[in-house]
Amino acid sequence: MGITSSTQMINQQVFYDKINDLNDDCLAEIFMKLSLEERLIIESVCQRWKNISQISWYNVEKMNLQNLGLDKNYISQDDDTMLRYFFKSIHLFERCGKFVKILDLTWVHDSSIMPIIKLHFPFIKKLKLQINDWINRDFDNAFSNMKNLESLSIVIEPNNQSIPLTLIDALNGVVDKLKKLKFKNYLYCTKPCGSEEMTIPNQLASIIKQSKSLNCLSLVGYELSDAIIAEISNKKSLTNLVIHKRLKCNNDKSIYPISQYNNYY
Repeated sequence: MGITSSTQMINQQVFYDKINDLNDDCLAEIFMKLSLEERLIIESVCQRWKNISQISWYNVEKMNLQNLGLDKNYISQDDDTMLRYFFKSIHLFERCGKFVKILDLTWVHDSSIMPIIKLHFPFIKKLKLQINDWINRDFDNAFSNMKNLESLSIVIEPNNQSIPLTLIDALNGVVDKLKKLKFKNYLYCTKPCGSEEMTIPNQLASIIKQSKSLNCLSLVGYELSDAIIAEISNKKSLTNLVIHKRLKCNNDKSIYPISQYNNYY
């Protein structure tokens, strides 16, 4: 063993001894400044560090691609790669999911993540998703244990000309506190003019009616039923409304009732 390598080993041991002289609270403060992936690594150093690390996740109130420790360019990876990374991260969710208030999973595009979100993130207040590949059953009661959810934003690629009915029905679980609801049609900007509009199930009208605190609603790229338009027009709590849709003809008056309500800005 050379002098250089021996010196490095001595320095590393000295560093470890000094940092290990710190009390548990000081170590926890240090650990909380690390990335989420780094916190997992230090658990393997020794039993004491593992114990301290596992009780220091409470400051993780926001989770997105960046604080998972990934480079921003990673988001350009194909959907399968991103989905695999998501499921590899479940051990992280088990540790800090109950503390997360803001969750952005727009980097993974498969509905199979919904049961995982439901299981590990019960106290989120703000959720952002982008779903391009989905099956109906993944949305069954998807938000039933998220009683604090106030803001939901979903970009979704409609299938068979509509977004999932199970997704709209799942919103019944959050109507008590929901303040902001946004749906955006993923294909809206690329869909040829004159082709059939994507639709939102008529059950959204009931969700709007039940959501007493709803003050922001955004529906981008969907054909809206008369029942949905009527509920929007009568929703006195709404102060912020965004509707983007292609008019069927020059004198299309399908959203005329909404234009008569002046509570929005």
